[in-house]
Amino acid sequence: MKRLSVIFITLLSCVQLWAQESSSSLQLHLKTSERHQLIDHFGASDAWSIQYVGKEWEKPQKEKMAQWLFSKELEKDGSPKGIGLSTWRFNIGAGSAAQGEESEIKDPWRRSFGIYDSLTQEVKITNQEGQLWFLKKAKELGVEHFTAFANSPPIALTKNHLAHGNGETSLNLSKENYSHYAHFLAQFLIEMEKEELHFNLISPFNEPQWDWGKKNGQEGTAAHNEEMAAVIREMDATFQQNKLKTKIEVAESAQYNYVYDPSSNRPDRDHQLWSFFHPESVNYIGDLKSVSPTFSAHAYFTTSPLSKLKSSRQVIGNLMKDYKNLSFYQSEYCLLENNEEVKGKGKDLGIDPALYIAKVMHYDLTIANASSWQWWIAVSPYDYKDGLIYVDKKDKTVLEDSKCLWALGNYSRFVRPGMQRITAALEGQYDEDQLLISAYQSKKQTVIVIVNLADEPYEITIPSKKQKQVYVTSSTESLKHQKCAGKLSIQPRSITTIVE
Repeated sequence: MKRLSVIFITLLSCVQLWAQESSSSLQLHLKTSERHQLIDHFGASDAWSIQYVGKEWEKPQKEKMAQWLFSKELEKDGSPKGIGLSTWRFNIGAGSAAQGEESEIKDPWRRSFGIYDSLTQEVKITNQEGQLWFLKKAKELGVEHFTAFANSPPIALTKNHLAHGNGETSLNLSKENYSHYAHFLAQFLIEMEKEELHFNLISPFNEPQWDWGKKNGQEGTAAHNEEMAAVIREMDATFQQNKLKTKIEVAESAQYNYVYDPSSNRPDRDHQLWSFFHPESVNYIGDLKSVSPTFSAHAYFTTSPLSKLKSSRQVIGNLMKDYKNLSFYQSEYCLLENNEEVKGKGKDLGIDPALYIAKVMHYDLTIANASSWQWWIAVSPYDYKDGLIYVDKKDKTVLEDSKCLWALGNYSRFVRPGMQRITAALEGQYDEDQLLISAYQSKKQTVIVIVNLADEPYEITIPSKKQKQVYVTSSTESLKHQKCAGKLSIQPRSITTIVE
């Protein structure tokens, strides 16, 4: 009798195990007729560390960083050598580096090198030689889209001759210098064109909602919507006069709520989508030839809890339907905030922050319908979750890649410019907040990205039995290549990209 009990318990355990496995077995469905936004690109920014790394680090270290960021080549086992970014953001130096401590920016690595000569009013782009090295390397490795952005106008033009606005709520630029700022930006683009470096977009303002000052420890200026519109009109006239093809990017809103909320804590700096792109607004600039048909904002402080992550993106996704000629760009994000799920402080090269980023990306792409998704600083020297690659200010041999780099690569390396998002669904029992799926398609390829936040694996049956290329990022793998046909096991706490 005792033996029969043991057999029964064993059989019961097997049935329970089979049931668990069965509940985790899912069927993938792609609805190719349900088509959403076109994907323009994925990218990251060079501010501010790239200037120092590009200028002072040895070439082998720089080449390795560039390979990680831009390469589309494969290792012998089929795994990518890099994440193949398709856009790169170049910070236009305001000149705080030349001021040293008088810049009131304590960390030298947060000061930028100026390119504006106030005596001759000429632009000398060679002052940013470190950034230029990476810019040219990005182009060499196949990046085709570039954005130039300014945190502050040149210090020679600002009201206080500093690269921050002393905590003021208005633009650190007098009205008589609006045209000078526009001319400076145009000259910057002209000088870059001479080097065969074309910028698709230029962004004259960055996070205008923050009252940038000494306490922030970095360059920046607040700006009212009215001030921004006036400068953009000056830029449009100057760009048209110089026959520049570069478009002006608007508005780099600091948080998503400043895109749509007319009653936020930043009066005259909120409700920016309506303010700049609704014809009834006094700040309307949507009819200017040089203005890009895009609207950009930053995902900071809107990612937790999950209800807020979803709802803020749902507002944007719905709102953008009323602005059919515009695409939405998430143009800057890193793990800056502190919430119950993640803390910004403390470098972490592991899978936990990478999964958090992948989750944010998923909802930005599938709910907000972002056409572009861009990380903040590509290379960081800080004890913070702000970098894709990490260096040491004192030891130029230290070079570390993070799982955040490769998690971004699960999208950027395979979801290429011109692809269109299509509806993807899973049939079976699973937690939709733990297993996230999205799909993208071109005429030649279908790409599926699956983010598994759960501690359990899932088995997914893929309709086509054609062999597929699979790339996995987990605690032990970084875009590790494998092949599959039919069924695929999705590892716990991983990001998996399937290419057919």
